[in-house]
Amino acid sequence: MSWSGYVDSLKANYAGNVAAAGLFGFNGSTWAQEGFDHAAANYQEIIDLYNLFTDPSSGFANGFTFNGEKFVLVKCSEDSLQAKSKAEGKNPFSVEKSNQCLTIARGVDGSNGGSLSLAVGKIADYLKANNY
Repeated sequence: MSWSGYVDSLKANYAGNVAAAGLFGFNGSTWAQEGFDHAAANYQEIIDLYNLFTDPSSGFANGFTFNGEKFVLVKCSEDSLQAKSKAEGKNPFSVEKSNQCLTIARGVDGSNGGSLSLAVGKIADYLKANNY
C-alpha cells in the first residue's frame, strides 16, 4: 500500500468526519497528506508539533499552530496528543506518534474528538507493529 492509502484508511475509520489527515516524518517530511497543504510546505510546524511530545508545556500555555490553524492543547501523553481548534467550530485534532512518523487528523465541525483519536490510533498502531 502506498502512504496515501493509509490516509484513505484513516478517513474511512471515521467516515465523513475527517477534514484533513496525513503521515509526517519526525524531521518534518511529508509521507502523505490530504488537506494539510500548508503544513507540508511549512515543515517547521510538523517539527514543532513533534517536539510537544518531549515538552508539552508551551502547548498547554500558548497552544500551537498546525496547517496555519491555531489549536489549544487538551491532552498529551508519550505517544498521543489531542487538541481543539481555536476557530468557531472547535474542531478536534488528534496526533499519534509511532516509531518513525506522526499520524495526524483534524475533524470537521461537530465531529467527536474521541472517535477521531480512535481512527488515528488504528493507523498508528498498525504502523508501530510494522516498525514505522
